[in-house]
Parts: sequence; structure tokens; C-alpha cells
Amino acid sequence: MESRTRRLAVSRLAALAAAVLVVGCGSSGSTVSSGADGDTLTLWTHDAGNAAEYDVVK
Repeated sequence: MESRTRRLAVSRLAALAAAVLVVGCGSSGSTVSSGADGDTLTLWTHDAGNAAEYDVVK
């Protein structure tokens, strides 16, 4: 009987932890701004202005 009670407690704890993680990942009020309108994808590169590398990315 103790094994069943322990299993139930562990499963409840796991369910609670999963619920807390999902709620914590919600987007209530947090926003991400890309600096672009809805039709533009802003690309960040590591080329630091190197013209040869930038031409490859274009």
C-alpha cells in the first residue's frame, strides 16, 4: 500500500510541476519586438559589416 501512495504522490507532484512550467511560459504581457513590420523578417548576422560575408547572406 505504501508503494501505491508514494507513486500517487510522485505523479501528483510531477503534474503540478508540469502545470507550473506551462503557466510560467505563458505570454501574459511579455512582448518581443523585432523592429520590423509584419511582412519583414529582420536578419541578424555575425559578419560585423564584412562586405564579402554580407553578400553571401543577401
